[in-house]
Amino acid sequence: MVELPENQKHTYAPGTIIFRLGEPSQTVFYIESGKVSVSLEYKERRFSIECGPGDMLGDAAFLFKIADPSETPKYGGTATAIDKVSLVALPREDLDLALENTPLLIRAWIASFANRTLKVIDALSN
Repeated sequence: MVELPENQKHTYAPGTIIFRLGEPSQTVFYIESGKVSVSLEYKERRFSIECGPGDMLGDAAFLFKIADPSETPKYGGTATAIDKVSLVALPREDLDLALENTPLLIRAWIASFANRTLKVIDALSN
């Protein structure tokens, strides 16, 4: 299990929007418990994927910022709590430190990114 700062934990009730498509991305979220629906758009096609414990949200915008520091990163989808969700919010400036000090977080991030990529591919192929 990944251990992250207690003071950055937040709980969201079912139906609560965590972030919206196009909003400036300031935070990456790690899901500790519960499920989140992420609504996405690709080439005018709308679909959603479900994320759960161990997944990270908002990290794609973080990666785009690394690739092009002049860009203002924005969330690529809308994240909504499906049930009661416990998240750890990692502001951009804290993420590097968390990754440095928590090697398991790096593994969780890679696994989450790969898992969500497969879900997106599956959603687009149906």
